[in-house]
Amino acid sequence: KSPFYRRKFDEAGVRPEEIKTFEDYYQKVPFISKEEIIENQGKNPPFGDMLAVNRKELSRLYNAPGPIIIPFTKEDYDELTKLMAKGLSELAGIGEGDIIDHTMAYNWVIAGTGADEALRKTGAAVIPGGTGMTDMHVTIAKMLKVTGFFAFPTFLLHMGERAKEMGIDPQKDLSIRLIVYGGEVFSDEGRKRLDEIFGAKLHEIYGTADLGVVALECPYGGGMHIFDDFIFEIIDPETDAHVPPGEGGEIVASEFVRKAMPIIRYKTGDMTAGLNLEPCPCGSPAPRLKKILGRVGDIPRVKG
Repeated sequence: KSPFYRRKFDEAGVRPEEIKTFEDYYQKVPFISKEEIIENQGKNPPFGDMLAVNRKELSRLYNAPGPIIIPFTKEDYDELTKLMAKGLSELAGIGEGDIIDHTMAYNWVIAGTGADEALRKTGAAVIPGGTGMTDMHVTIAKMLKVTGFFAFPTFLLHMGERAKEMGIDPQKDLSIRLIVYGGEVFSDEGRKRLDEIFGAKLHEIYGTADLGVVALECPYGGGMHIFDDFIFEIIDPETDAHVPPGEGGEIVASEFVRKAMPIIRYKTGDMTAGLNLEPCPCGSPAPRLKKILGRVGDIPRVKG
């Protein structure tokens, strides 16, 4: 039902019914890129020819950086937030009794309202704090005995330092037991500093404005478990070939939830250190996505 994908498949000389195995998928399904979506929508705004449902079915629309318009039906939105809620519950242990201060932006992108919906589906109570107003976040965290933050890591560092300036010890005076953070390339030193400030369990999360949240770290670390209903590949961004198991490269992803505008074999542009395929003590069979290194083109090559 998507003219965009119909054309892509025709140009690649492949019919959807020919895709019966993962090997078929890898060999025949064409890649798409952020630049391609931007160009397509720019020529025929707002959706280009990517919309696969009647506009009357749309319930949520986001404006992702690019810009890219990301539409959802009610069912799309519900399924995607259910996936995230499952991860937050099973991997981060968020649930009834938790009070989570959600500090990301609530406007334009899915990180705000989408994560809010997912957090509430775990049974947790959510404070829609949003960005800025650092003193208010600290004051409310103390007053309401907030048990967790959902935030960008640099804002968490800023908030921790500001709490100290306000005479509040983040470990002794707050009740933070867990932190879900993501959205930025963050150093090991920064993570160590977060641990020193809050003394809370840290769970890194990975997502994109186009795909939503797709991976989350469990208590045992070692990377972020990839959520159900996604296919992940790691490729060499120069050759598009799969890298050997465990090696780093560009993340390519497909999701199988959305009807309004599916994202199929999407080259995210994000570089990772690779996939951790070792069994995890938490029991999840999902591979773990290793550290995000930056964007394609941002990574210098030194002696190969």
